[in-house]
Amino acid sequence: MPLEARPDKAARYSVLVVSTHDVARSVAAQALLLATVGDADISVARAGSRAIAGQPPAERMRTLLQARGLEPAEATSTPLTAPMVRDADLVLAVARENRAAAVSLAPDAVRRSFTLRELARLASLLASDGLGDVPADADVRARLSLLVAGAPLARTRAVRSPEDDDVAEPRRMPGYRRALAEIDDAVAAIVAAASSPRTTKPAPPIPSRDLSTPQ
Repeated sequence: MPLEARPDKAARYSVLVVSTHDVARSVAAQALLLATVGDADISVARAGSRAIAGQPPAERMRTLLQARGLEPAEATSTPLTAPMVRDADLVLAVARENRAAAVSLAPDAVRRSFTLRELARLASLLASDGLGDVPADADVRARLSLLVAGAPLARTRAVRSPEDDDVAEPRRMPGYRRALAEIDDAVAAIVAAASSPRTTKPAPPIPSRDLSTPQ
């Protein structure tokens, strides 16, 4: 059965990244996504399930991103709201608790809400299947829409430890480096699946990592 994408509400495909405080992990995910798909008619916003409005991006994450040649958005932290979740075509949470917070605000978004690392694994599976009936010459926006539509069907094929779905909240610089590496891996797998024609090999699966925060 062909996969069906969510009907478009606007010209641009909207992605909402959700973390807890909206100052570190969501900042990294937004920057990496914009660097790879920001010119593909895709918008990327961010918010925090327990964010305090107006907080600047964490300086440690900003430093790591700048070392990669990426400049995080200057936008300050934004508390997550139900309209944000309802209006997003894709909700990408950095951890399960953040996905749960988003879905609790807008239950209808449950099938288009994932953690970054979860969608990365599902994307690799769906890429190996050719992303359903999406044409090989479809653009990134169309392929991402079909990826999101098909991902819930692939969940039973990607059984992993629940903790593997989380990017741990960083505390010290080693934790920030680990968080950035995990977010980078996940974004790369998702973008690879959404950017490549069906004849391209899928991105390798994301390895399981120890998510404990170093002290």
